[in-house]
Amino acid sequence: MSAGVKHRDVAVGIIWRADFFLASRRPPGYPMPGRWEFPGGKIEPGESPAAALERELEEEIGIRVERASFWKIFEHAYAAKNLHVSLHFFHVLRFHNEPAPLEGQGLCWVRPLEALNMDFLAADRVVLEELEQLHFSGNEACLKTL
Repeated sequence: MSAGVKHRDVAVGIIWRADFFLASRRPPGYPMPGRWEFPGGKIEPGESPAAALERELEEEIGIRVERASFWKIFEHAYAAKNLHVSLHFFHVLRFHNEPAPLEGQGLCWVRPLEALNMDFLAADRVVLEELEQLHFSGNEACLKTL
């Protein structure tokens, strides 16, 4: 990583409900508004990725993680923003409470194949094709879209 580039570690939740995962649309006033992403957020100093995931999902969408499995770390550079992110992806397989848009974001349950046609952040787009290869079953509808 070159000098002057900011680095951020981020915990990311791929929240499953059968075949569908929860997509979150960034609200106005946030960086890259209107773009879709996986819920999650910055890992604070001294915080483990798993603890950050639990904290961020409770703050953002009001769920308590019951069962999550670490999947992978993906590195991405936003050259125009002089930012490098390390995304710590977790599959969230069980949780308490119904997800709610606590920060004004849009929420929608989508299948991985459908998500390929959505305007996801570049750092998240890379994993969408991999998710399409995973097999889950079930059916849900959008909670809220902007």
